[in-house]
Amino acid sequence: MMHHVGYARAARRIATLSLLLPCLLGGCGQEPAANASANAVAGAAQPALQGFGGSLRPGLYKIVQTGDAEEESERCITAETLAKGGYVAAKDVQPGWTVVRNRASGGVIDFEAKGPAKGLMSFKGSYTAAGFTLDAVLSFEHNGQPMTLKNRQVGTFQSADCGEAAE
Repeated sequence: MMHHVGYARAARRIATLSLLLPCLLGGCGQEPAANASANAVAGAAQPALQGFGGSLRPGLYKIVQTGDAEEESERCITAETLAKGGYVAAKDVQPGWTVVRNRASGGVIDFEAKGPAKGLMSFKGSYTAAGFTLDAVLSFEHNGQPMTLKNRQVGTFQSADCGEAAE
């Protein structure tokens, strides 16, 4: 039973991380992890593979996450982050994690970070003017056992004004 409780705690923590990263990066201003250091480096913009030709709109998104760690949240994606060609703001990356890729361009979102406990998190998906859909995978070791969580995140644009949910 204790192993299951540990897994549940790990899954909940990862769900929160999955939100920064949409919000691993933390909770995007609502969770303590959002106060993380800015050690990440944004990757260069990725050329369009196919799909939406415009950029992701800055503003407030409602994110519904389904899969191994289900959760609903709000996230502000700033114009500053998008202007750097990224999906995740460097300040939202938790200490100990290193960003490998951070791209949001040409209708494609591609984010990957490596972290403690052999952690690997990736977000891959697409976006349109109305929102985005991402497949998120987080793998790590917990008590020496490899674990993988898979989620789908659907973000729907709510408003250009982020209010209190700012990154």
